[in-house]
Amino acid sequence: MIEVVESEEFRAWRGALPSQRVRNQIRTRLGRLAFGNPGAHRVLDGGIVELKIDIGPGYRVYYARVTQARFYVLRGGNKQTQQRDIEAARRAARELRS
Repeated sequence: MIEVVESEEFRAWRGALPSQRVRNQIRTRLGRLAFGNPGAHRVLDGGIVELKIDIGPGYRVYYARVTQARFYVLRGGNKQTQQRDIEAARRAARELRS
């Protein structure tokens, strides 16, 4: 099993989401990720991965692999804020590695 560690920023974002259903869907996806099943995703430059969650406005979760057995969830967002979220996730991933 892979350890999935959530950043404070991500937890705050998820906690502010408008519905419990969406929060549960995201929590379920992260649970699957812990077992090595990311579902719909894409690998991006800068060492980050974008999980696509097709509910509501198209939520996105960004994470980086820290070690073979640990992922660090950096940030969440939606399709409208996607580019800004990707850049912020890349910055956060660089900070993790430094």
